[in-house]
Amino acid sequence: MELLCEAPGDMQFETGSTVQAYLNMDALHVFDEATGRSLNRNNPAALAA
Repeated sequence: MELLCEAPGDMQFETGSTVQAYLNMDALHVFDEATGRSLNRNNPAALAA
């Protein structure tokens, strides 16, 4: 999955799967429906899980 961010709140996704993203205060949460995993860039343990 390629995530292009030019500015906060200005996000574009280029992916074959359905991806839902939302900004929650200071964290970016990405939920990938293909894997059923929720990723948080501020939580490396979640990325490695």
